[in-house]
Amino acid sequence: MALGLVELYSGLLIIGLAGSQLLPVALDNSKYGTYGVVEYILRFASLVCLSFIMMHAGMHFHIDRNNLRQYVVDYGVAMSSAAVPWVCAAIYLALLVEPHEYGPKGFDRWKQALLVGRFAAPTSAGVLFSMLD
Repeated sequence: MALGLVELYSGLLIIGLAGSQLLPVALDNSKYGTYGVVEYILRFASLVCLSFIMMHAGMHFHIDRNNLRQYVVDYGVAMSSAAVPWVCAAIYLALLVEPHEYGPKGFDRWKQALLVGRFAAPTSAGVLFSMLD
């Protein structure tokens, strides 16, 4: 049963990927040039569907109180998936982007880099939404 779902979703993904590449060419070459309207409708519909998927995944989360130790591992993975891009972005901003002769010195440089890096670092939700563009 599960293998059938994997095949179904993989097929839908391939069809969607092929359609996203072929549809703009087909509609731009038509005599009406209707791709602008279709693009707006598809972007809106895909954002609604992605929002539904993200909310639906959260609604089916149940805590198994008999296996609390596993949640410590899950929390560590989730925390590191958020913290590692943040720290990498902060290091990049502090060492490579900020000009050393004009910018803040010492602790102020790192404080500023950590703050800006927090908002500049990628997140899993941000990556999903940016893939739609």
